[in-house]
Amino acid sequence: MIRRRRLCTGAWAAALGVASAPAWASLAAGPRAGSLTVAITRPEALCQLPLHLAHRLGYAAEEGLRLDWLLCPDLDAAVQALASGRAQVVSAPYALTLKVALQGMRWTAFVLQSRTPQYALGMSRPGYEALARGTPLRLAVPKSSDAAYRVAQQFLARQQPLQPPVQWVEVAGAEPVLELLRNKGLDGACLPDPHMSRVERDGGVRVVADTRTLNGTRQLFGTLWPAASLCTSVELSRQRAEQCRALTHAVVHAQKWLQTAGMLDVSRAVAEEHFRGDRGLYLSAFAHNREAWSPDGVFDEGAPDQMRRVLARWSPVWADADTPLAHTVTNQWAKEAKSRFRA
Repeated sequence: MIRRRRLCTGAWAAALGVASAPAWASLAAGPRAGSLTVAITRPEALCQLPLHLAHRLGYAAEEGLRLDWLLCPDLDAAVQALASGRAQVVSAPYALTLKVALQGMRWTAFVLQSRTPQYALGMSRPGYEALARGTPLRLAVPKSSDAAYRVAQQFLARQQPLQPPVQWVEVAGAEPVLELLRNKGLDGACLPDPHMSRVERDGGVRVVADTRTLNGTRQLFGTLWPAASLCTSVELSRQRAEQCRALTHAVVHAQKWLQTAGMLDVSRAVAEEHFRGDRGLYLSAFAHNREAWSPDGVFDEGAPDQMRRVLARWSPVWADADTPLAHTVTNQWAKEAKSRFRA
């Protein structure tokens, strides 16, 4: 199995910085080279592993595509990057395409990376006791992460009749969560991996809601829903159709690779800096999330309405919203790639 997996060994090259969001250049592309700049907030995030592997395994280069990366501090900056032309694609939750639709922007998501939110809620022992009493909780969530709030709020909404009030503590990574847990300043945390895997391992918390798995997501929300995706404006999807198609094929090719990849394969393929000095932790997190990635990049046909219903649980504006959403998804390239790679 390992012999048939081809890894690209080219180094990451630094490109010119753009404002406060530096860009990094990709591997050289093949003879039909086009290029796309992808705005991304957390390149090491496991939800973006198919995109990372499409680059690392050389699949984008095989499609004649050069990828450049624009590192953004948050999704608002990524939206601005697309609007200003500094990026042509954004790696973001599918929900973002619906949110910008309310602002009059026509975006479309063209390849699905993950079909669950990939967040887990863990509680400490004191947190369990507070939950049983219905007393206030202090829960950590990442900065600017709607999905973390949704996962935690959905779990807490089911703790009837004692639904406790919550004080939210925004954090950046696992280290501040572990420090607060040691000092009894937190009752729990809702985080993505690999941060949640570290808090589980080192913080003595127990996972009570887990959207890293298909079953855990269905148990919590009653449904799966599209999460990490690649999106662009409808106009750019037409202007850059060949490049978007090439990127879709590269990502679906990586998803096909992921279906049978072993731990050693992943250890060799992922960029060293993504391990953050703890390869074992990363691979443990990979195992927790294995079900979450889309196998073929294709969105369910009812994805816009499905996401609208999910958003309506927390945002009343979606309950009566009549904004057209059909344009927020296109499967034309993903279905083509699915057939090509038998994903």
